[in-house]
Amino acid sequence: MKKHLIILLILFSSCSGQLRKPDTKSSDLGNSKIILKRPDTTISKNKSANLESIINKRTTLSLNQNKSYIKFKKFKNDSLRYIQTNFIDNKNIYIGKDLNNLLKDLELSVKSYIPSSSYTQNNASPELILLFYPVNQIPDKMHSRFKPVNIIIDWVTPLPQDSVLILMNKSKNTWREEERKFYGKRIIKDIFTTKYDK
Repeated sequence: MKKHLIILLILFSSCSGQLRKPDTKSSDLGNSKIILKRPDTTISKNKSANLESIINKRTTLSLNQNKSYIKFKKFKNDSLRYIQTNFIDNKNIYIGKDLNNLLKDLELSVKSYIPSSSYTQNNASPELILLFYPVNQIPDKMHSRFKPVNIIIDWVTPLPQDSVLILMNKSKNTWREEERKFYGKRIIKDIFTTKYDK
C-alpha cells in the first residue's frame, strides 16, 4: 500500500505545478476553459519504465542544485545578492563543470549575452557575459540607480571567435536555445560578476 501511495504522490507532483507557456495547451469545453500541462515524460505502455523516468528526472533536478543554494524569492528581488551568494561565493561548485550545470540552478532568465575577445590570442573568445535584460538596455541601466547584474563565465578552453561571432550576429546577442546548446557543454574555469564603483 505504501509503495502505491508513493507512486501516486510522485505522479501527482510531476503533473501538477506551475504552468509555462510552451508546455501548455488550452481547449474550450462549453463555457469552461481547461488548461493542460504536458508532463515532463512521455506516457508509454510500460508503466514501470515511465515511473522510473519520472523518479530519475526528480533525482537529477535535486542533485543539480548545490546544498548551500538559496532560492531567489528569499532575496526579495535583489538579483545582485542572489547571483553573488549562489554563483560567485559558491563558484567552486560550478568550476570544472559545464555551463548547463549552472543554468539548471539559475532561476533568473538569461535574456542576452556578450562574448569577449582576447587581446593575447588571435581568434579566441575566453569569456561570456550572461545578461538578464536585453543587451540594448545596457546604456539605460548604467545610468540608473540600480546597476545591471550579470554573470561572467571564464572558459577553461577559449572558444573560436569566428564561431562565436557568427552565432552572435545571427541572434543579435539574444540568448536562445541555439546559444544554450553551443555554450552549454563548455567547461567553466571561473565565475565573476561586474563590480561597480559606489
